[in-house]
Amino acid sequence: VIIDPPAFIKYKTQIKKARKLFISLLRSAFRLLNKNGIIHISSCAYHILPEILKESIRMASADTNKCFLVLSETSQSSDHPYLLQHPETLYLKGYNLKLIEP
Repeated sequence: VIIDPPAFIKYKTQIKKARKLFISLLRSAFRLLNKNGIIHISSCAYHILPEILKESIRMASADTNKCFLVLSETSQSSDHPYLLQHPETLYLKGYNLKLIEP
């Protein structure tokens, strides 16, 4: 399963809204997975930091009684460089997860 929504938010003040949207989306996606199923989750919203995305994954996992092994963390590839002086250009982040028994 691949979860790659458009940027849910444009402003830092919308982080709570985005977290709720991600949790809802993830709950639905997690229910589609069978044992050992693989899911990729990504976000291109700059204000959704990796910690917020991980928190959303943990919360949706708890809500659906699912347990995931993190296979890898992803970010934008080298053909999509970013500027150190402009942190908003490093905005793509993601996780590859495997569903395991709780």
